[in-house]
Formats: sequence, C-alpha cells, structure tokens
Amino acid sequence: MGEKWADIKGFEGLYQVSTYGRIRSLDRIVWNKSNKKFQKTKGVILKGKITKHGYKEVVLYDKNHKRHYLLVHRIVASTFIPNPENKKQVNHKNGIKTDNRVENLEWCSSKENNNHAVKIGLVKVGSERPEAKLTEEQVIEIRKLFATKKYSFSELGRMFGVNGAGIGRIVKGQTWKHLPVIEYDFDIDSLERKRKKYKLKLTDEQINEAISMVKSGISKRKVAKHFGVSHTTINRIIKELAQ
Repeated sequence: MGEKWADIKGFEGLYQVSTYGRIRSLDRIVWNKSNKKFQKTKGVILKGKITKHGYKEVVLYDKNHKRHYLLVHRIVASTFIPNPENKKQVNHKNGIKTDNRVENLEWCSSKENNNHAVKIGLVKVGSERPEAKLTEEQVIEIRKLFATKKYSFSELGRMFGVNGAGIGRIVKGQTWKHLPVIEYDFDIDSLERKRKKYKLKLTDEQINEAISMVKSGISKRKVAKHFGVSHTTINRIIKELAQ
C-alpha cells in the first residue's frame, strides 16, 4: 500500500502526517517581517529529533504561531488508527521506537505496553536486571518460607541479604511479578505486626523455638521460664502465631 497523507488535527492546512510516519509542512503564505510583505513558503519534510527516551519528536507551529512539541508515533496513531477503547499509550510492535509506520503501531494500555516490552526483550525482568540481588529460585524460596509463618520480613531480609521492606514487596507480589505468588491463608500485614510486637522480647528464632517446644508437649510456663518472659506472652505467641 502506498504512502497516504492526512491533515494533523489542530494543524489543518499547516502540517500533514503520512502512513509511513513522515511529517511535512504545507505550502503557505507567510508575512515576512524583514521585507514587510507576504511571501510564499514551500512545504518540506520535517527531520525532527530523537528524544532522550528514543522517540522521534517534531516541533509544529499552530495558526497563532504557538510552538508544540509532539511525538511522531502519537500523531500517526491519532490520525490513522481507531481507538474505540480510549487506550492511552501507543506501542511499537517491532520494538523499534523510530519506526513510525502505521502498520507498526497500535493503541495499548500501560500494562499491555509493559508486557509487550518484556516479551520482545526490551525490558529485562528478574535476575536479568543488572541491579537484581536475588535469583528467581531465591524469590520462590522466600515466598515459601514466609508461608510457614516462622519468619518476619526482617529475618528473611538478613537471610537473603536484602532489606525487610524489599521482602515485604516480594511476599505481596508487588515485585518479581513474573513469578507465581502464593495465596496465603492469613493476612500478611497482620502477621508481620504481631511478629514485630513479640520481637521486642524474643528474636524470630526464639519465637519459632518457643512454638516448637509447646507443640512438642512442654508446658507454656516452662517455656516462658526458659526464655525469661511471662506466661501470658507465650500464650499470646501460641494463639497468634502458631495457628
């Protein structure tokens, strides 16, 4: 299919865009301030520039001579591609940001855009990211360990060399989203708050040991005496953390 041109919305009679992703100014009559007379200016293909994010951008002037910086791929999509779902972003199907041919563009949501970038390798995920401190195997292990209710965010953080807040995001599925997230049968934040409360008196290791001792048949009073805490504290630990 040959190249087709159409007026750019808001710049009718001034600029056009083509299905090949090219932008041109149109022949026009302008006032020359130096000669103080009108003269004909011939239209040209605009070169534009590449932004720091890798997209092609052009500068257009409206009828009031106001300057507008516009991305070419969005001009092409807005002109030639229907958008019935009112999606906000424009995706380059082949991943080449300067290839603004209409057949290489599609409207998409932010999530669809991100998923596509990951699929074609434009965005690295997980351990492929240069700043990654964990492997996929470690993240899966962290989620499994948290499911046992034996470890707090901070304890897991010490075990795997990352901070507790990072562990929290991993457990909740806010990061490492490409890996399966465990559907915990308890409230994550509630459990973490309870562990923090008892960590003022006992470490995570001691809490887990106390639970194990009670489950093995040792009385709560003996366990409380062993760790130097009250019988009430052990009772609450068993009630809130050993379920």
